[in-house]
Amino acid sequence: QQFITVAHPPQARMAQAVAAAAAPNSSVYVVLSATFGEQYAFYLPLTVLLWKHIGIGSIVFLVGGRWQTAAGEFIQATLRDLGALMAFLPVPGHIPLTIIAQHTRFYAPWVPGVAPDSVLITSDADIWPISAPMYAFNATDYDVKVLDAYAFSFFRVLPKFEGGLGRAFKTVHSKDNLTGLIIYPQFPITNIIMRAHTWKQVLNVTFPDDTVTATGIWDVVTDFLGFKPSVAQASRKGPLWFSDQFYISQKIMDLAYGHVLRAHLVPRKNKLDRLHPKGIWCPSDAKALCPLVRRMLDSHNPRDPRPRPQQRCLLGILRCILSPADMARADRIAQQYLALKRG
Repeated sequence: QQFITVAHPPQARMAQAVAAAAAPNSSVYVVLSATFGEQYAFYLPLTVLLWKHIGIGSIVFLVGGRWQTAAGEFIQATLRDLGALMAFLPVPGHIPLTIIAQHTRFYAPWVPGVAPDSVLITSDADIWPISAPMYAFNATDYDVKVLDAYAFSFFRVLPKFEGGLGRAFKTVHSKDNLTGLIIYPQFPITNIIMRAHTWKQVLNVTFPDDTVTATGIWDVVTDFLGFKPSVAQASRKGPLWFSDQFYISQKIMDLAYGHVLRAHLVPRKNKLDRLHPKGIWCPSDAKALCPLVRRMLDSHNPRDPRPRPQQRCLLGILRCILSPADMARADRIAQQYLALKRG
């Protein structure tokens, strides 16, 4: 494994990290968020099962409404059976639902029951973990670990849009003159790993009554952007769509560049990315499929899991990872959810 250390903290910060690493009974959680849409709702309980399979618990933010349907109640019951911590986050109509769901994953340290020394791993509801060793965290060597840190380009932050509405984000190969602006790597949110107290240090925000709300998160987002986008603006792909990546990348790297935070950036690892829409790459023979799957960090699953070729691939991946008992459980979860959706 190749790690790149971009900054070293003072000795006092090092001592704090060593003490945190030695703390007893610390827990490790993946942090997921989902709105009640076809894509994430289907994958969510299966994803939690796969994280549990590699020994990592789950904190799940259920964002927005529609979780009280029969299918939504089934998902909640399944998450409880799997031991997940759930946090409901209602979102007012004037706040973009998708943007809140993206940013919410940073705020697990405020979930009741999460200890300051808990290790928190951000991820997506439609990404299945495969390589357990890659998620190991060693606080004696670093404060933050970012997997696949260079999956995107580098960027700079411009103070204003051309119309003066707020900040803009430009890649380093932009034709604009960006001399003098700090260059940041654009981190994917899967996976950023820190202890809960370090997340709070990086974010450096407070909430009334120490309670996270969609309004509080939206205030943080709009303060970072420099303006308040409408729901329509936020729904279009573009800089706003990646605002969570720009926000957390700048937060982490400002502390790393300032020698306050030790950041270890792990280069790209093999990933199954969205599969092929016709399942062409996916061998039907497990002897051919499983060696391929087991070389991967994770599987970023297709946006629509319903087509048969994709379902065949997804089932094949599960069989390569899970024990027969867990595979039977995964199959029951999927079939019950689909039956409720059809009903």
